[in-house]
Amino acid sequence: MKPLQLSSLLGAVLFTALVATADPLGTAFTYQGKLTDGTNAANGTYDLQFKLYDAAAAGSALGVPLTTNAVAVSNGLLTVTLDFGAGVFAGDARWLDIAVKTNGAASFTALAPRQPLTPSPYALYAPAAGTAGTATNATNAAAVPWNGITGVVRGAFDNIKWYANSIIDVAQRREVFNRKTY
Repeated sequence: MKPLQLSSLLGAVLFTALVATADPLGTAFTYQGKLTDGTNAANGTYDLQFKLYDAAAAGSALGVPLTTNAVAVSNGLLTVTLDFGAGVFAGDARWLDIAVKTNGAASFTALAPRQPLTPSPYALYAPAAGTAGTATNATNAAAVPWNGITGVVRGAFDNIKWYANSIIDVAQRREVFNRKTY
């Protein structure tokens, strides 16, 4: 392969890696439940109120209560998106206190017991990812030399350094790639 083709290929790969970054997940999550009206599956439109607690009974409320109006319930099944904000999910157990009323009724009826919130497999990864040694080192580094990354061809990128928005060829003293944010 000619050097020009190799550098073009390297530039294309690096550009793709930089552009393909993901947006943060945010703090909202989906709650799916089953609602009954007496012994039958509920059908219709309901208003629901959700409160987050740190215990199955008693305990302290966390965040602000959320009310979702006009939630469609079909064959007892419902889905809502809840967002109690940042800081309420730090790895400790949490429970949802749920109250319901028919759409437009005067008051809510509390449902019992509180529902435990359990982690999804994706969320189980998050606590370990937050304390990974390599992530901490890379985050704190002003620049990461390519030879500091394992699994690359020895010496292939010794003169290249990665910065937040650009890649610098140290030996040539020139910028190889620059990501602009618009």
